[in-house]
Amino acid sequence: MNGEDIPAQELSSLYQSCTILTTLLCYPPNLESVPNLRLVHTPGAGIDYALDNPVFSAPQIRATTSNGIAAPPIAEWFIGQLINHTRTFDRWQQQQDDRKWDAPIATLFQTPDLVGQRLGVLGYGSIGRQAARVASALGMKVLAYTAKPKATPESKRDRNFVVEGLGDPEGTIPSEWFSGTDKESLHKFLAQKLDVLLISLPLTSSSRHIIGKKEFRVLKENSPHGCFLANVARGDVLVQDDLVQALIDEDSGLNGVALDVATPEPLPSDSPLWTSPRCTITPHISSVVAATTDRIFQVLDANLSKAPGEKLINEMEKGRGY
Repeated sequence: MNGEDIPAQELSSLYQSCTILTTLLCYPPNLESVPNLRLVHTPGAGIDYALDNPVFSAPQIRATTSNGIAAPPIAEWFIGQLINHTRTFDRWQQQQDDRKWDAPIATLFQTPDLVGQRLGVLGYGSIGRQAARVASALGMKVLAYTAKPKATPESKRDRNFVVEGLGDPEGTIPSEWFSGTDKESLHKFLAQKLDVLLISLPLTSSSRHIIGKKEFRVLKENSPHGCFLANVARGDVLVQDDLVQALIDEDSGLNGVALDVATPEPLPSDSPLWTSPRCTITPHISSVVAATTDRIFQVLDANLSKAPGEKLINEMEKGRGY
């Protein structure tokens, strides 16, 4: 429910009686208004925008997300952006529009494909795992980064919702794993000669502005062919002013950027990101497809079949914020 068109009195009555709440933006003003609430299910994976609501800290209310449902379309968005970057489909479309047949063979023989390129996935959750699955099928080498160490097969297993047959449920795709919550660990990961960096981690207090000027410098110094960066997380995981400067600087080491998120949203029309020739922007739409609503309720239905007290799919760890 979103509540925008529901009269206040009716909404208050719904809050009083509901035991399960599924909503994107319509959260109760206080716990007294939802005395019977026992479960909140969010239709998105990230809930940073609503964490200050008391329902997410109340011990008697469990919270689940729809983490995993958007992994296929977001991975498609990422791979589409990456292939467009490497194969310059925009250019060929323009040539078609101009009815121009021009095949610069000498240049094309210098253009690398994705085979053997090194993809660093910063945040190896559901989205990162599906992106890794597709990238691996294209011949890329995958390196994963997570907050917690993943040293055993059990720790590498994905325990969130997975669209059947997809993702990396056992965590076997990455050739290397890195972990940590400090800058030293992050810089070690970014120094692995990455050709592509996918940012797909949740926004928390520790991940806010995790990538900025110093991190762009590490990428530049350790990626001999430059690095293509894609952000499908939240705008605030990047220091956006530093990103703008990196795009202005021809020698920054970033040879392309694809953004589905920004700060703020909507991105102001005067933002220099709009006009950067190395930056592609979409308005936070990579996750939305025809199957989205059905998958949201797949997660909820699966959890409603659980026994009382049993751990729920995508249950939020309240201390971590996701």
